[in-house]
Amino acid sequence: DHRFPIHNFESEEQIVSLIGTQWKEGGSQMSCIHSGNDQDDYGRLKFTEQQISEIMAEYILPMGQKYIEIKKSVTKISDSLEILDNYSDGLLR
Repeated sequence: DHRFPIHNFESEEQIVSLIGTQWKEGGSQMSCIHSGNDQDDYGRLKFTEQQISEIMAEYILPMGQKYIEIKKSVTKISDSLEILDNYSDGLLR
C-alpha cells in the first residue's frame, strides 16, 4: 500500500482539486507522476523507504514549504510559478 495518497488518484479532476488550476500541464510539475515508473511489474514500489524519505526531506517538503510561503506573499500567479521553478531547479542541482 502506498504512503502517498496521490498514488490513489485516478483522474485529473482529483489532482486539480488538490493543486488548483494554475499549473500548466508539462510545465511546473513532473509529467511522470502517474506513469507507473515507480512500480515494478507487480505494482510494488521500486524505491526503498530510505529513498522515499530522502526525496521527501530533500525535495518534496522544501517545495511544499516554499509553495506555502509564496502563496502567502505573492499575488501574481506567473511570479509565483517562476519563483517555484527556480527554487525547484536549485534543489535538484
